[in-house]
Parts: sequence; C-alpha cells; structure tokens
Amino acid sequence: MSQTTTQEVIQPPMAEEEFGGNKRQLRRWEALVLAVLCVGFTVFHLFVLNVYSLEPLMFRAIHVGWGGAIGFMMYSAFQRSRDPGIPWYDWLLVLASLGCAAYITIEIDGLLFRAGAQWTTWDVVVGFGGTLLLLEFTRRSAGLALVVISGVFILYCFVGPWMPGVLEHKGFEIPRFFTYIYSEYGIFGVTTQVSSSYIILFVCFAAFLQVSKVGD
Repeated sequence: MSQTTTQEVIQPPMAEEEFGGNKRQLRRWEALVLAVLCVGFTVFHLFVLNVYSLEPLMFRAIHVGWGGAIGFMMYSAFQRSRDPGIPWYDWLLVLASLGCAAYITIEIDGLLFRAGAQWTTWDVVVGFGGTLLLLEFTRRSAGLALVVISGVFILYCFVGPWMPGVLEHKGFEIPRFFTYIYSEYGIFGVTTQVSSSYIILFVCFAAFLQVSKVGD
C-alpha cells in the first residue's frame, strides 16, 4: 500500500496538462485534414532537405506558414474550450498563415531585393499580419510569457525617441519595421533556419521511434 502511494507521489501528472490544456478535440473530417497537412509537412521537409533545395527565405516562410496552419488547427484560442471542432475564425487564421507563405513564395525575387528598404502595400500587410499570426500561435502553444517579452522589444523599436540615455534611438517607421522583421533578417533568420533544417528532422525521427515502439 505504501509502495503504491509512493509511486503516485513520485510520478506527477504529464506536462500535457500544463502546456496542452487548449489542445482541441477535432471532428473526424478535421482530424483527417490535419493528418494530411502533417504528412505533407513532413514529406515537404524531407524532399527539400534531401532532394530539391529551395531559396532559404522561401523554404523558411513555408515552414513557418505551414506549421502555423497546423498549430491553429490543433490549439484553440483559450484553454478547455468545450465546443468540438475548429471554429470559423480559426479556419481564417489557417488560411491567413498559408497565405503569408504563399505571398513570399510568389514574390520571392522582389522581396529579396527590397526587404526593409523599399516596400509595397502588400509587403506591409503580409509582414504585419504574419507577425501577429506568429505571436498568436506562440501564445496558444507556448503561453503568454514569450508574447509579452516579444511585445516589449517590438514596442521598443517605436518608442526609441522618447527613451532616456543609452536606450534612445531614432525609432522605426511601421512599414520599414514589419517588412524588415518579416524577412530572413528577422523571423526567418537563424532560429527558423535551425528549426526547418535540423529540429524538424529530430522530431520526425522521434515520432518514428515512438510509433514503431523501438524503445519498448
């Protein structure tokens, strides 16, 4: 009896309760769509990394946009949402996430030429929207802390002229900031490079080992 009690005390609840509390229940057809997206996401990375390479910005944008679409399907906006299935506004976020990736794929040559220096209206819209989508996906999957920290640094880019001492700077125009941050010099920089080139492979390999029960 005491041994059983000790085991119950030593083994705490899984971390999923803490970090996956807003993981939604999907309808059957939605689960099928998600499965297709996940398989396609995996095959795409294996193909690009081993067979046919893409321009780095394009590859990383697809990595973030496609991954974000999967994330918006998996995680609800709030914890313990009782309604099964994906609401209409999350479908809009899925399409918006894929749309941002599609825009960069189509406009890749122009974006590489004018990133952060010149911009079009759509460059600003996609940069602003894509940044907000990434922050929302981060909030759903990792919690509010990272969003608050990122928000403080984003705010600092605009309030520089009013900051004291060594913290003062000229500040950035909104179009310049979002077209620069939503490029390979910001969101699609080294962190996304590592995620799309190395971490994804480890995740795929770990999932394969788990499903094949190699460790059992």
